[in-house]
Amino acid sequence: MSVSTSNATAAAPENDDESSSTGQYTVYPPPTTIDKILKSDDQENPLVYKQISTLCPVIDTFLNGGISTGKLTEIAGESASGKTQLAMQLGLAVQLPEDKGGLKSGVIYICTEDKFPSSRLMGLAGKLCERIGEGTARELSDKVYVTHISNAEGLADCVLRGQLRCALRRGIARLVVIDSIAAVFRCSDTTGGDWKTRMGLLNQIGNELKRLAFEFRCAVVCTNQMSFHLDSGKNEPALGRSWSSLLNCRLLLSRTNRVYEIKQCGSTPNKMLKSEIIVRTMEIILSSDLDKGICEFIVDEDGVKGLDPSTAKPKS
Repeated sequence: MSVSTSNATAAAPENDDESSSTGQYTVYPPPTTIDKILKSDDQENPLVYKQISTLCPVIDTFLNGGISTGKLTEIAGESASGKTQLAMQLGLAVQLPEDKGGLKSGVIYICTEDKFPSSRLMGLAGKLCERIGEGTARELSDKVYVTHISNAEGLADCVLRGQLRCALRRGIARLVVIDSIAAVFRCSDTTGGDWKTRMGLLNQIGNELKRLAFEFRCAVVCTNQMSFHLDSGKNEPALGRSWSSLLNCRLLLSRTNRVYEIKQCGSTPNKMLKSEIIVRTMEIILSSDLDKGICEFIVDEDGVKGLDPSTAKPKS
């Protein structure tokens, strides 16, 4: 409260958002506190961040609501561990209304490896529309903005030279996916093959991605490959410690030696068909706000689904 020099006193205003004036002095309302800002439900509040659902209640509970906006999240894992499946699922979820776990926005999907799996995306979108009982696969796919980038220089042009910032400023997306971040930095034709130069460029890109996530209240998700480390003698997420230090959250996906058995109705009412799906794990390796833990899941035609561990069995 700021009061001009005077010996007089006066009652404070009834409304904190108003000031009262007299001929002798002016009484101003107390400043807005950080606690008050964080508790606000104002959609335009720059300090309010939300989660994007994974479309699976089990995994959402494991991640305390889903993937956080305002942060840089990495999904690492070997080939066929489910990284792209989860990334595409998030790209569909972000388009849903908030009461269904989304942010009513689109996704910018930067594809750096193989051809974007558009047919799989359409399949996931169709299944999602069936579950929620509204929309069409075409409507959902129209808000997945895919761009292909094959090298680090192209990624730098997109992230560091304003292209991504411009797209986010237009409000077309609240999720950015880079699938994968490692591919463009491990290829031989990147930045003359100089590892130190490449890592410097990677750090610039990582820092800018974090700034964009914070500024535009969006989630940035990067998938990452695995590489063998001589120091540890095992496979670990690629790109080293400097990249790891930039992350707010790292999730590690892995395949197990166990299977999940699914029973489906066959051609006759009394005939049941059995199929087995490989069980995968999602592990929280590092996080600024989540405890370390492991969640089991499968990937089927509906997408990524969390499991009760007791339902899986060793693979024969």
